[in-house]
Parts: sequence; structure tokens; C-alpha cells
Amino acid sequence: DVVGERVVKVACAADCVLALSDKGEVFGWGNSEYGQLSSVTGEQQICNPTHLPFKGLGKVVDIASGGTVCMVLTEEGKVFVWGYGILGKGPNLDSSREPTEIPEVLFGKNSFSPNSKVTAVYCGLGHQAASTSTGDLFVWGKNRGGCLGLNTDEDRFFPLKVAIGGRVTHVSMGVDHMVAVAKSWIST
Repeated sequence: DVVGERVVKVACAADCVLALSDKGEVFGWGNSEYGQLSSVTGEQQICNPTHLPFKGLGKVVDIASGGTVCMVLTEEGKVFVWGYGILGKGPNLDSSREPTEIPEVLFGKNSFSPNSKVTAVYCGLGHQAASTSTGDLFVWGKNRGGCLGLNTDEDRFFPLKVAIGGRVTHVSMGVDHMVAVAKSWIST
């Protein structure tokens, strides 16, 4: 399915891989043990990149794939998540076989910040993050050793804003750690 496509991003933190084309189409392969690729197969493995037909989401502009969770970001700034584990929609939703939206208000969009929107999504092995147009970083998931940067080691079931002394420009996540690159709020 990916032959002839111009792939602009590949995401993989474990054994499920997502690829994003310049047209906003998403392709997946690898492990689907937790339903990450259930839109195209009932099998646990897909060996070849396969188009994931997400209806009604709009154009996808970013992707992330963790150990058991996948995420996409649309050009409207909407975040959709599916898979198994802490998905960011509370303790009562721990699995979804199709993309489900995390409400924008959980990423700081409100009457005081009406123009704030998510601009990038990231996945670690069991924790996720999103950065916004206002430079904020929101995190959720398994908080092994305090890897979410929230001054606690408790798991977080909803996105929470991390106190960072600057505008977040990039994030990288691993098994039980995360690093954020930030630009100072004060320009010299």
C-alpha cells in the first residue's frame, strides 16, 4: 500500500509502526496485539505497510506509536488515540480498537486560550505527550520513576500540563524517560 507514496514521517517506540504520507494518509505494520491495526486485520501481525482507512478524521499531520498505543493529530489540531493502556481519556477507558478523540480542552483550549491547539504528538512505551501552539507540553500515561515530569510517580489518566520554563519545541520519549527541548520565554 505504501508503494508510490511520499512518506514524510515514520513513528515507532516498540513493535507497531506507523507511517504518514504527504497527503495525510496513515499506514501501519508490525504488532497489532492490542488492536492498533484492527481497522485492517484481525491478525496480530502485519508484515507489509498497509493503509489504515480512518473515516471522518480529516487530514492527518502527525503520528505517534508507542508500545500499545497509537495517536494521530489532524490539521485542525484534534488528537485521536487507540490501542490499549492509559489512553488519556480517564481510568475507565483502557482500550479502543478505533481512533477516539481526546477533547481539546484537555490540551488547554478554552475561552482564555481559544487559539491554542496541539501541534505535535509523541509516544513512549507506556506514556504519551502532546505539544501545543502556545509552547505547552501535556503528558499522560504510565509514570515510571516520575518520567512524566510532574513531580510525582503516580500514573496520569488525563493529559496534564508540565511546568517548563520555556516554549517546548520538540519531545522525545523512550521506555521510561522523556526529554523536551524548550526555547526560553524571554528572548535576549
